[in-house]
Amino acid sequence: MTLIVFDVASSFGYFRKSFTTTNSLTHNLIPRSTVEGLVGAILGLSSSEYPELLQNSKIAVQILSEVRKMNFKQKTIHPDWLATIPRYLENKPITKKTPFSVPASIELLVNPKYRIFFDGGKINSNLADMLRVKKSHYTPYLGSSSMICSTKFVGEFEYARSSKKEEMLSSVISFSGDIPKISLNSGTKFAIDEGLSIHIDKDRIPHGTYNVVYSPNAGKIPLIEDEIYSVNMRKEIVNVKFLPTPIAS
Repeated sequence: MTLIVFDVASSFGYFRKSFTTTNSLTHNLIPRSTVEGLVGAILGLSSSEYPELLQNSKIAVQILSEVRKMNFKQKTIHPDWLATIPRYLENKPITKKTPFSVPASIELLVNPKYRIFFDGGKINSNLADMLRVKKSHYTPYLGSSSMICSTKFVGEFEYARSSKKEEMLSSVISFSGDIPKISLNSGTKFAIDEGLSIHIDKDRIPHGTYNVVYSPNAGKIPLIEDEIYSVNMRKEIVNVKFLPTPIAS
């Protein structure tokens, strides 16, 4: 079995939490649904094609940068607001029907960088060819179209299920029920993010959620688990856990 491994990075990232349509909070890392969108953009798959084509692909995510956030101030302007500028300049009274601008803030990830481990079966060779020459059919971005990301092809590597019951995991660790068994020690730092989307369908509706344990300082986490896969990256063996493909009930 072969994995396509590549890195993505941007100055900012925004992966909106989907539990409400009114919040401006971001998840602390890239969800599986966004990775599917990235691969679809690189391959030139339409929004009606890639959700079904990539829903069973194997995907693991490694955080390569320290998780940092900032609040970004922005202002939403009513489309008719500019037409009211003369009213302000002339010191005319403002009525309740006068359009206005609304100040708001949005939470952004700062300098996010991820390593993606991907096995999509038949499309692997096409994806590798595009990544090698740094080509993409559509512009890849991290959550918002203004946050264009760079891609870097790392290579194609063989992987297999680990025979050990405990490994140092480089990838984030997904779960849906109890928190995974972690060997805690003085050097282990981890955090939890909940409610990341598994898939987004052609109508832009999210389906299924999962939770993750991750290292906020881009370190490794010692995991006691059966579903661990070892990737032979020639210079080192990297252990990962794939993100869920079934839609959680």
